[in-house]
Amino acid sequence: MYGTSAPGGPLRFFLLTFAFSVPFRTLGLLVETPDGVPTGVPVSALMLVCPITAAVLLT
Repeated sequence: MYGTSAPGGPLRFFLLTFAFSVPFRTLGLLVETPDGVPTGVPVSALMLVCPITAAVLLT
């Protein structure tokens, strides 16, 4: 049925997304942006995949 979610579903999603993004954020703080990267995108930009991964795991 549409519009229903498991108890704690959104909370689980946000916690899982946060847990996945912490290593990327920490790595982004510790490592400088590589010279060969166009437009100077930081390593922490890889956090883009965290919400997608969390959604796939929870569905």
